[in-house]
Amino acid sequence: MRHIAECIARNHRLFPEAPGVADATRRLSHGQLAERAWAIGRGLRAIGVQTGDSVGVLSGNTVFSAETFLGVVAAGAAYVPYIWRWTTDELVHGINETGAKVVLVAQGFEEAIQAAIDSRQLERDLVVIVEGPQLEAFVRPGGPLDIDYDPEDTACVLFTGGTTGFSKGVMLS
Repeated sequence: MRHIAECIARNHRLFPEAPGVADATRRLSHGQLAERAWAIGRGLRAIGVQTGDSVGVLSGNTVFSAETFLGVVAAGAAYVPYIWRWTTDELVHGINETGAKVVLVAQGFEEAIQAAIDSRQLERDLVVIVEGPQLEAFVRPGGPLDIDYDPEDTACVLFTGGTTGFSKGVMLS
């Protein structure tokens, strides 16, 4: 079984110019997507994110979501997409449930993360990095990260529907 980080490197090597991901405003080739993922992963490692840590992402379905997913996994951490339609209480629960210390936030979701912080219900201080100039100052260009990946490590934590209360996080390798 391959780790997702190996797939990033493979696509970078085999399909550098082929379309990798697109949304209404941005397009990245597989080569560009891999380089963004590695740069985000290096930024995360530079601020202390370690293998097995959870990194939250608050975003819609955009290129930012894809590049942060791959960047978090490239850093050896677990990608935790928080549902953008959640209430403040649900977002606070999701952050606390996963133990995230870092949350990457897409433009347009700054108010939601600020409301969670302002609620004073978070169990730990967060490092919040917002898409745009703040993210660009955070990334660290370079090739693949030198991490000993295990395909059984948690790659992401997805939340259930929460029909009987708050959503529950489900870990996936």
